[in-house]
Amino acid sequence: MNSGRLRSTLQLLAANQAGELVKARLAEAAGYPETMVPSDTALAMHLNRQSAASLLPLTQSGVGALLEGFVVSELTAQLSWSRETYSLFHFRDRSGKEVDIVAVG
Repeated sequence: MNSGRLRSTLQLLAANQAGELVKARLAEAAGYPETMVPSDTALAMHLNRQSAASLLPLTQSGVGALLEGFVVSELTAQLSWSRETYSLFHFRDRSGKEVDIVAVG
């Protein structure tokens, strides 16, 4: 993959922290196999040229998506060492209403 395509892909992933990652759609649009992974919060901020100061006030657009991405990545990391066994899910009903993180133990 060339560096321009890689940067473009990473920017798309970084901008979609709160959205459902549909690897097939991303791969099809970019023209490569479904082997992409979502970026972490710090990488997302870097690729979108954001700093901690640029997120203030915390009520601005985009902060929620970064926070959600961070929480999901932390909960996912804790799966490997937590004494409690749980699975993480995302729920969306047919009308489009959604719950971003559902932990089931």
